[in-house]
Amino acid sequence: MQENGKEMSQPQLIQKKLNNISQMQKERLFYIDFKRRFLGTVNRNNLGIKASAATRDISLYKEIAPKNLIYDSSAKSYTQADTFKPVFNHGGQQALPALYHGLGDDHVEINNGLIVAEAPIQLNFPKLGTLAAVTKSIHQKKALKIECRPLSSGRTTREISLFVLVDNDLLIKHEKQVTSGTVS
Repeated sequence: MQENGKEMSQPQLIQKKLNNISQMQKERLFYIDFKRRFLGTVNRNNLGIKASAATRDISLYKEIAPKNLIYDSSAKSYTQADTFKPVFNHGGQQALPALYHGLGDDHVEINNGLIVAEAPIQLNFPKLGTLAAVTKSIHQKKALKIECRPLSSGRTTREISLFVLVDNDLLIKHEKQVTSGTVS
């Protein structure tokens, strides 16, 4: 797409589309983007709105970022595309509290976090790619493949099964040893 005779970049195209929708719809698209990034899946039933509105929002999200969602008909949900690039910025100061306590209207209910987690008052923030891999593993109840460099041996690949996120600085300190992670 061109504007003023110049080819627009993908981020510029996305921003132009986002500028033409209401704040409420932007928030719902943010929620889709957030859940897809940190939980690995999103579907019409877990967006907290009527199915028809959820279908419209997911369709708009797919129009804005067509390479971000893959429909899994057996799970009846949209899953992670290898080409996923977040439409919205998710900072650590926003992502961790949202995962612990819920996002947006989720704050209305007590203990309505997106994953089971314990966190200290002072938060340290891991790399968002690492956090996303860990939270998807917890939410989807799947093993996480990691590469690490233990002091006793060289570089190794391991599968770990996670069930809760505890923020006690251990994730931050060990993150330097984890070079990659994928949910299997």
